[in-house]
Amino acid sequence: MAVEEPNLPQSVTSDDAQLTAQERALLLDMLRNHKNEYIKEFLKANSLKRGGKKDDLFARIEEGIETGKISDKQLIDLLDRIEEYGNQHTFLYCQLPIDLNTYKNPIKVQEILENANLLDLYNSNKTLFLPEKPRVSSITHDNRELTIKWVEKKTVLEPIEEEIEGDTLTRKYKIKHFRGASLFRLNLLTGTAELFIKSVSRGEREYDKSEKNFWDQITLALGINSFPKLDLSKAIERIEASGEADNHQIIWETSRGSKMNFKSPDQNTDYRDDQTISKALEAAGNNLKGELGNFYWLPDNGIIEKRIHTKVYANSNKVYFMGERIRSEVDHVLSRIRHYS
Repeated sequence: MAVEEPNLPQSVTSDDAQLTAQERALLLDMLRNHKNEYIKEFLKANSLKRGGKKDDLFARIEEGIETGKISDKQLIDLLDRIEEYGNQHTFLYCQLPIDLNTYKNPIKVQEILENANLLDLYNSNKTLFLPEKPRVSSITHDNRELTIKWVEKKTVLEPIEEEIEGDTLTRKYKIKHFRGASLFRLNLLTGTAELFIKSVSRGEREYDKSEKNFWDQITLALGINSFPKLDLSKAIERIEASGEADNHQIIWETSRGSKMNFKSPDQNTDYRDDQTISKALEAAGNNLKGELGNFYWLPDNGIIEKRIHTKVYANSNKVYFMGERIRSEVDHVLSRIRHYS
């Protein structure tokens, strides 16, 4: 396998975040992958014109960089805000019997972080672009929530060419780098938690491995070993019957371990609209449990303006949020999933 890799930055970790021209071009390419509305709001906040198409918007950003009106740090922070909650594999945890008062107390939390050499990040932010391994970029804390955020460089292989010569097959790939932000949130009111891990194109088992690696870092940072995972098998069944989401695909498991995979012909159709499937489910009765739920959550009283695509995995007890998302949307869906669990 031949791999063509451009000379890309290895890491940028200074608070000043002074990027090279090549690094800045990569950062702008990452921002170009997102909706224009984010760029327009950014331009407005920096007193720059926000009309026009994508090329016009980025021409103004480049002009702002040249004149000093826009800094590299501002652009990295913008990418942080855009990508924080979208395309995340989210592990859900039940309440852990820990002393929440310890983690509500600012003085005690700072003592814990000082022992982990992370005190400088308490309610502060370190601007990181592409560190090779996950690095803590911020720790936020108030009387409701304690959050740790990591940033790292993610890598995928994109096929670009395939050649067959005699009995030899040669494939060429372009190595693409992008930036991943992952979060651990501890709810100080309920004692529950979530771990958000940025999605990349790889097997599901890799996220289980990543979860363990992040828990090693959480233990070092906060002295918390692990949380019991929330059982999502019942949630899949209850969400499917709730009417709050369109059911695009459900994988059911019988009491004997057999699997039934029902999937609608497109994302705008509920698989239960097929009467053959409905009759099969009726015949199965209550001998099924959900293994995977592929749901499109419906707009809900202004909290959700557009459908939100999620996959709920019972085996690994996680939820995959697909596409760009904001925190209020993610929090709403997670609260409904916890309600049905």
